[in-house]
Amino acid sequence: VGPLGPISANIIAGSMSEVDKKESLIIGLTLCTDEFDNYVNIFCTYPSLKFQVEEAAKTIKKYGKTSYILTENSETGNLLLSYAENYFDQYEIEIAGSDKFLAEESSFSTIVTKAISKNPDAIYMVSATPFSNLEIASSLREQGYEGKIVIGSDITEKYLAEFGDVLNGVLFVGLIDDNYLPKFTESFRKKYGRDPNMYNALGYELVAAAFK
Repeated sequence: VGPLGPISANIIAGSMSEVDKKESLIIGLTLCTDEFDNYVNIFCTYPSLKFQVEEAAKTIKKYGKTSYILTENSETGNLLLSYAENYFDQYEIEIAGSDKFLAEESSFSTIVTKAISKNPDAIYMVSATPFSNLEIASSLREQGYEGKIVIGSDITEKYLAEFGDVLNGVLFVGLIDDNYLPKFTESFRKKYGRDPNMYNALGYELVAAAFK
């Protein structure tokens, strides 16, 4: 079943009988949450928020010691900031400041100006709306930010084409490794005449995990 968000997956899993749980799997392109530890039959393919924040901290550590965080004004944003306080401290990264934004905002110029004024080595942004992250990245470029831009969300081929050079050097820390199995890549090329993308690989990995 998929794609499913974590709330939907929990509701479905919670309503399943013990027999269902033994005989069925829930598989989705969904964010892992702590609650999933209670279920043995849920496979989620997207890194948990904790994992994403820790990966961001480890990545930023390579480029400096300070970071400014921009995230959405939501429960997810609040949770991300709480994780960041822990992991950034663990990896000895100072949080120079943080701001929350609304996904529907038409301009991010003000919060970008504020973030740049703190002169952080990296600016880390996370939103459930990838377009917002890319608009912020564009605004950072326009205002001449020279530090590292780190984004914790998906990127699609459409957005890669739309934002072009803006994304050169931008780091995406919420994605799976794209070093797919050579056998899978070769078979996919032979059948479809092109290289697999992330979602093709996820589908393959899901089936492989479920039927090992």
